[in-house]
Amino acid sequence: MPADVTYLGADHVLSWPAAVDTGPAVAFAHHTNKNQDLILDAWAILAGRANTVPPLMMVGVSGTNREKLTAMLEERKLSQHVQLAPFLPEEEYRRMLSAAASIVFPSDFEGFGLPIVEGMALGKPVVIGPERATMEVAGGHAVVMADWTAEALADAVTTAGRLSSEELELARVWGAGFTWDRTVTQTRAMLARLALSRT
Repeated sequence: MPADVTYLGADHVLSWPAAVDTGPAVAFAHHTNKNQDLILDAWAILAGRANTVPPLMMVGVSGTNREKLTAMLEERKLSQHVQLAPFLPEEEYRRMLSAAASIVFPSDFEGFGLPIVEGMALGKPVVIGPERATMEVAGGHAVVMADWTAEALADAVTTAGRLSSEELELARVWGAGFTWDRTVTQTRAMLARLALSRT
């Protein structure tokens, strides 16, 4: 069956605070498709591999999920390496993403995956899982996990930390192509085709 796709924009990040890499890696934990358990298992592997573990901020943690993740941090001895944050006010979220060292987004089900292109447009290394929608959105410019294991995620995070400035710039240019003007143009064209098909 024919289908139309309209991509979201990411050029709103141009009005955010200037991008730096002084903050932790950022991951998301507000739905189970974000694979919070997998992320923490990967960070435990990273902690076992080296003396220096990338600091991580997991955002969107609330309610019983906070209790569960807090227990997992203690069990894996990761409390000093991983912070849990609730849903953040918009300004605080913008500052956090603009300062992120990387975006870790191993979601196994997405309609789009906006943080991927936001991160790229900000010049951040982005890690994703081998999920079709996120791979399409990333356009070959994210580090893709080899499979859905914690070991593969740990490897991908390590690789992302070694990306060259040239690779990050190519990803930034790709992310910058996701504009809201393009979203409007694509949506109008789709609606026009739909209207013509009904006449």
